[in-house]
Amino acid sequence: MPSTFERICHLSFEMENLTSVDSIWMCNIKSLWTYTSSNIEGIPPNVFKFRSLRVLEVTSELNEVTSSIGHLKYLRYLDLSKGEFEILPESLCKLWNLQILKLDNCRYLRKLPNNLIHLSALQYLSLNNCRRLSSLPPKIGKLTSLRTLSMYVVGKKKGSLLEELGQLNFEVDRFHIKHLERVKSVEDAKEANMLSKHVNSFWLSWDKESELQENVEKILEVLQPYIQQLQELRVEGYTGSYFPEWMSSPSFKHLRSLFHTNAKVVHTSHNWGNYLILRNCRSGVAHK
Repeated sequence: MPSTFERICHLSFEMENLTSVDSIWMCNIKSLWTYTSSNIEGIPPNVFKFRSLRVLEVTSELNEVTSSIGHLKYLRYLDLSKGEFEILPESLCKLWNLQILKLDNCRYLRKLPNNLIHLSALQYLSLNNCRRLSSLPPKIGKLTSLRTLSMYVVGKKKGSLLEELGQLNFEVDRFHIKHLERVKSVEDAKEANMLSKHVNSFWLSWDKESELQENVEKILEVLQPYIQQLQELRVEGYTGSYFPEWMSSPSFKHLRSLFHTNAKVVHTSHNWGNYLILRNCRSGVAHK
């Protein structure tokens, strides 16, 4: 008859020192499907022997994710939020069954694996508060199963332009488009097809280079999302002289908050239902 340890399929820990657990408990477990922990410095090496693992959640200050992650071929859910690593190994792109990847609050993360588009089953990619992430892997639009994306970083080369968003259809709570100053033309922005995107909280941000951008007002105009359910809108670093007409649409039935920061707008006051975007404000916030 199998021992208690052998029958364990789901394991969760909240402790800092897993040395004894790793050597005594985990060595006796035959098949593990779920492993979660929120208070360790690294993923115990024995976790990678469980090739049948479906869920791996380690939400702690991980300094490194080793290439052994690629051994978990049947993994469907991976949450490495709050990690302190700067990069992820390319071997992560061997997780062909992965459906959910959460990397929220990974404040030092600079780069995602180049071959991320090999994760053809990926449906959910969350990058909230990954503030040092300056680019995304090329051709992310080929992730046709993707239904939730929290942030898109506009790149400078083909495969990283805003047009990649045009191939994706998703409904998401929060969505941030970063580095909009890299958009070269109105046509590029239009190809993002934002009208098809259902978003509750929408954040558009330009960096310092935006003063050199032409047609910035028209670029913002064609970035109109599906606004029926929009609850929050944030515009940061916008250098246009006015806001587009869609931002005063009566269709904003559920809007609760409007933010515009570090902006050089506006020539005239702009009424927006119960909101008022104040003339020549460099920063502001309005609440319903």
